[in-house]
Amino acid sequence: LDIQYQIWVESRVKPATQNLMTKFAVDDGHLMAIVSASPFVPSGYEHIYALGLARFLQGDMVSACHLLFPQLENSLRHVLSDAGIDTSKLDEELLQEDRSLSGLLSNRREQLESVFGIDLIYTIDLL
Repeated sequence: LDIQYQIWVESRVKPATQNLMTKFAVDDGHLMAIVSASPFVPSGYEHIYALGLARFLQGDMVSACHLLFPQLENSLRHVLSDAGIDTSKLDEELLQEDRSLSGLLSNRREQLESVFGIDLIYTIDLL
């Protein structure tokens, strides 16, 4: 990602998470209510999101990325499906299958941008 994102994270996000963690011992149990109510988190994936977000807040970025990055594709598909947008494709044998993250970003970009905004989809594409 570009330098502006890095500066923003270093100057805003990191200090906020460090401040939060010095005042409260946040773990995945504390975040379950938040992720359970999120339209971004598909049913059955709440614990993975809560654990990943807890690791992020605790400063363990490697574990947070390991848990959360693989969930991104499924969550984008989930949000589009909730909006009534088909996220599947037909393969050469006319079997229906889910689009990959790159397939969603290339074939459903306009719909993703209408839901999440151009800047966020651009950032996801950079990841």
